Amino acid sequence: MRLTIEEIPSKNQILFIGKKTYTIITTLKKMLRHYHFTFLHSYTLPHQLDSVYSIFILNDKKLALQIITKLHKEKQEKYIRVILLFIKDKKNAEKCAHDKTITSLHNIKIINSSDTNNEETITQILWFALSQSSELFLNLEKTFNQNQSQFKKRSYFIIRKKTIAVWSICIFLLIECFFLIPLIISSFMLYRSMQALRQSDSSRSKHYLELTRPVFLLARTSYTFLTRPLLSFLFIGLVPDTIINIEENTLYAVENGIQSIEHSKKLFSLILKTDKTKEEIQETAVRITLLQKNLKDISEKLIFVEQKLNSFIHPIPTIKEKIKKITLTVQSIRKLLTHADIVLGGKTKRKYVLFFENNMELRPGGGFIGSFGIAQFADYTLQSLEIKDVYEADGQLKIHVEPPHALSTYLHQPHWFLRDSNFSPDFQENFEKAEFFLEKELGLKDFDGGVAITTSALNTIIGVLGSIYVPDYQENINSDNFYIKTQIYAEKNFFPGSIQKKSFLSSLTRALILSLDRASFIDMASAIKQSLDEKHIVWYMKDRIFQENTDIINWQGRLIAPQCAHISQNCINDGIFPIDANVGVNKANFFISRLITLKIKIEKGGAINHTTSLQFKNDSPGEIFPGGTYKNYFQIYLPRESSIKEITKNGTRIAIYDTRKTDHFTILGFYFEIPPLKTTHIQINYQLNSLLQKGNNTYQLVIQKQIGSLNNDISLEIQIPHSISVISKNFPALAKERRLVYNTTLSTDKIFVIEFAKE
Repeated sequence: MRLTIEEIPSKNQILFIGKKTYTIITTLKKMLRHYHFTFLHSYTLPHQLDSVYSIFILNDKKLALQIITKLHKEKQEKYIRVILLFIKDKKNAEKCAHDKTITSLHNIKIINSSDTNNEETITQILWFALSQSSELFLNLEKTFNQNQSQFKKRSYFIIRKKTIAVWSICIFLLIECFFLIPLIISSFMLYRSMQALRQSDSSRSKHYLELTRPVFLLARTSYTFLTRPLLSFLFIGLVPDTIINIEENTLYAVENGIQSIEHSKKLFSLILKTDKTKEEIQETAVRITLLQKNLKDISEKLIFVEQKLNSFIHPIPTIKEKIKKITLTVQSIRKLLTHADIVLGGKTKRKYVLFFENNMELRPGGGFIGSFGIAQFADYTLQSLEIKDVYEADGQLKIHVEPPHALSTYLHQPHWFLRDSNFSPDFQENFEKAEFFLEKELGLKDFDGGVAITTSALNTIIGVLGSIYVPDYQENINSDNFYIKTQIYAEKNFFPGSIQKKSFLSSLTRALILSLDRASFIDMASAIKQSLDEKHIVWYMKDRIFQENTDIINWQGRLIAPQCAHISQNCINDGIFPIDANVGVNKANFFISRLITLKIKIEKGGAINHTTSLQFKNDSPGEIFPGGTYKNYFQIYLPRESSIKEITKNGTRIAIYDTRKTDHFTILGFYFEIPPLKTTHIQINYQLNSLLQKGNNTYQLVIQKQIGSLNNDISLEIQIPHSISVISKNFPALAKERRLVYNTTLSTDKIFVIEFAKE
C-alpha cells in the first residue's frame, strides 16, 4: 500500500527524539524512505533545524514541552511539524491533547499507538502525521483495546460456560455417588453392632442397629432412585447392588441375632427355674418357637451373604470361613431346637445320665469315668442334677461281670465296673453298657439318653467364661488351672468311699451353670459346637425320631460303618480308626502327642497297598503322677476285606496281636509301653482285597477320630501309576510326581473321596 501525502515537502529530514527505540520506528523509517526522507535520531533538540521537515517526539511529555517552548522562542513552529508519538501510553497522550501549551503549536499531532509492525497501523500514523487535517489526536490503540475487550468478554463468557459445565458435572457426580456417604456410615454402625452382638451385649448392639437402620434406608433409597438407573443402563450396577444386598441381609441377620440372644438368655433362666407357672411354661414353648424362627432367618441371610462374598469379594476367604462356621452352628442349634419338646420334657418327663470322663486317662469311649450325674427335666425345666462318684456306685455291684480281655490282662481287673464301661469306640454301646451297670449297682433305670463330657470339653467351656468362682472352695477356676485344681481336689489322696471328688465336681458344676448367663452366646455356642465336632461331647437319645434327625450332625460318637457316599458302579471303601486305651492308671495322655502318616500305593493292576505309621511321643518329665509310662492297649479298625502283611514297633516285627472281624471291620489290638521322654513308632502294612477296575472308580477313605482323643496331625500320601488318572477329589491335595500329598489335623472325622479313571 502506497502513502498519499497532500503536500510534498521541500525539506527532506525527519528528526526522531526519544530515549528508547521502538520496533514501530524501524518500520516507520522504512516506509518513509520511499518518499526520499532522511532521518536523524537525537535525545535533545539540535541547533540547526533548516532541513527538518518533521519532528517525532517519542513517549516523553516533558521533553515535548521543552521542544515546543524552544520552537516558540526561535519562531520555528510554523515551519516544522511536531508529532508526539506515544507507545501504549494513552493516559499521557490524552493529557498532552488537553495541555494548552502543547496544543498552541500550529503544526502538532498527538498519536497513541501500539508497538506493532502492522502495515495498516503504520500507514495510519504516516497519513495522520504528514497530512494537513485539522485533527489533533489519534488513538490507534483504541481498536486494539476494543478487540481485546471483546476478546475478554468472549473469554469470560467461555469461562463461564466451562465453569457451569464443570459444576454441572460435579453436582451430577455428587448426586450419583451420594449414596456412598450414608452407606459407609451405616456400614460402620453395623460393624459396631456386630461387635456388641459378638460379646452378647444385646442392648448396645440394638442401640447401634437402631442408628444403622435410617442411615442405611437413606443409602438404599438414594441409590435406588438416583444412581441405579444410570448404572443399570451402563451395565455396571452389579457391584453396588451386591454391596447393598450384603449390608441389608447382614442387618437382618444381626437383628435376628439380637432377638436370638434375648430369647436364649430368657430361655436359660426359665429352664433353670424350678417353680414355673403355667404362663411361664407357655412362654418357654413360645420362646423356643421364636428362637427357631430367628435362627432360620439368620441361616438364610448368612448363606446369602456367603454366596455373594464368594462371587464378589473372593480375595477374603477368612470372612467367608467365619460366616460358614457361624451358619453351621446356627443350623445345628436350630435342628436341635426342633426336638426341644422331647429333650426338655415339654410333654413327658425325661431323665439323662451324664458321664464326666477324664480323657487324660484315655479310654476307647472317651476317658476314665470318674463321676456321673443324673439330670431330670419336666415342663421345659431342669428339675434336678445330682452328681455322683463312680466308686460310690461301683462299690454296690453285687454280681460278677466279665471284663474285656484288655482290662483283665493289662489293667488287672477281675471284674467289670461302671468306671470302665466305655471300652467301645461307639458311644451307644457304651451307654447301653453303663445303663446296665447303673441298674445293677444303684437300681437306676429308664434313662432317656446319655451324654459324655470330657475334661477337654469342660476346659473349653470354662475358657469362654474366663473364670468360675467356686465359693465352697474359695477358688477361681479358669482354663489354665482347671485340670490341676481338679486333680488336687478330686484325685489327690482319693480313696474309694470318699466324697471329696463328688463334692468338688458338684460345686464346680453348680458354679458353671450359674455362670452361663454372663457368657457370650455366640462364643459359648461355638465352644460347645467345637466340643461336639471334636467328640469331646457325645450323646445318645433313645427317641428314634430325634436320633434319626440328628444323625447327620455326627455328634453321637457312633462308629461309622463304611458306606460309599457316592453312587458308583465300582466303589472301594477304605479307612482306619486308631484307638488308644490308657491302662497305666495315670493321666499320661496329657503328655502324649501322636502323628499319623498314611502312605497308599496303587499298583498298575489296581491293587491298593497301605503303610500306616503312628508316632507316639511321651513328654512326661518322669514317672511322677499324673504322668509316667504310657501303657497303651492300642487298637486299629481296618476294612474287613483287608490282608495284614506286617506290624512293627520301632522297626521290630510284632508277631503276637489280637485280631477279630466284625461285619464291617478287621480289628487289630496289641499292647505297648512308651517310657517318659521317649518316642515309639508303630507301622502297619496291609492290602485291600478290592481292586480298581477298568474305567471310572470311586475311592473313599474314612479316618475316624476317637472320642476324647486330642487332635492329631495327619500326613496323607497317595501314589498313582501312569495307567490311572485322577478325575476329581474333595480335598486340596498337592499333586507331585504321580503323588497326591495332603497334610491336615484329625480334629474331626475325615472323609476323602477320589474319582479315578483306570485304563
